[in-house]
Amino acid sequence: MKIKLQQKDKRARLWVIALVALVLSAAAIFPLYRVLAQGNSPPSKSAGDASEESSPALSYEELKALRTLELAVIKGIIADGPQAQPTLAKTLAETEVPAEFILDLLKTLRPEQLWARIDILEAVVLKPGQLTPKALARARILLAGEFLSAGRHADSVNQYLAVVRAEPTRLQTCEAWVGAGRVYQFQENHAEALRCWEIAAQFTDAARWPEEAQWLIALNCYHRRDYSRALDECTKLVESPYPGMFKAAGYFWMGETLRSLGRLDEAEQAYRKAIELKNASPLPASFRYQYEVAAKRAEMRLSPGPLNLYSASR
Repeated sequence: MKIKLQQKDKRARLWVIALVALVLSAAAIFPLYRVLAQGNSPPSKSAGDASEESSPALSYEELKALRTLELAVIKGIIADGPQAQPTLAKTLAETEVPAEFILDLLKTLRPEQLWARIDILEAVVLKPGQLTPKALARARILLAGEFLSAGRHADSVNQYLAVVRAEPTRLQTCEAWVGAGRVYQFQENHAEALRCWEIAAQFTDAARWPEEAQWLIALNCYHRRDYSRALDECTKLVESPYPGMFKAAGYFWMGETLRSLGRLDEAEQAYRKAIELKNASPLPASFRYQYEVAAKRAEMRLSPGPLNLYSASR
């Protein structure tokens, strides 16, 4: 009899422990459940009713924990690879994670995860109310670049033109015109490309973008062998009041154009001017290589003698 009573007491204690554990678990899970269920909750009541029945807001630590959990889920889906794309897109569309949190995910992705970058940026663009016009434009410009890398030219142009229509800042609007022109050039729609760049080149307060637009116009004309216009556009570039990032490139393509027209003496002068400007303002290696090749093609008689830009700069 005594043994049976002890067994009953033991079972009772276990039931009490289990009940306490269940209550504590419910108390811990309820805040998370409440926020996750907000998207499906009925419309909020009037201000008067809300004061009577509203739940207390989540604390900062609870929100932080929730965001960390949601981001961990998203990262886990990304880790599954491109086959998880439908799931990732659906999760991003339904999640309550703010747009700026989603943008932070871009910093964790590798180059081969282009598919995830596109989904992430599309999710951000679909949350426009959470971003300032400037931040939304930046997301659209990034998305346009990813679409271009993926060969989705029409989608890329649409994102650039959405920025143009919104006119968030002069600088971003000009950058979007330049980007749209690049996409049209990939499509070999040279008329539209030139139209976009001509608009961008008219901006006077958009950092490097008007100058880059002018350079692209000259380059496009040169590659289409419209040497007369290419020379005019190069002249505009080198004589413009732009900051000067592309001036050396302008003289380089002026030299190329003059060489193509058989005007080698003038071409040599343009190349020398490009080298002079390059020394004052270093340029990307790709530009330096072009100068070297052009110098050899034109059989330049550089003083003190070397034919490449690296030696000429010493």
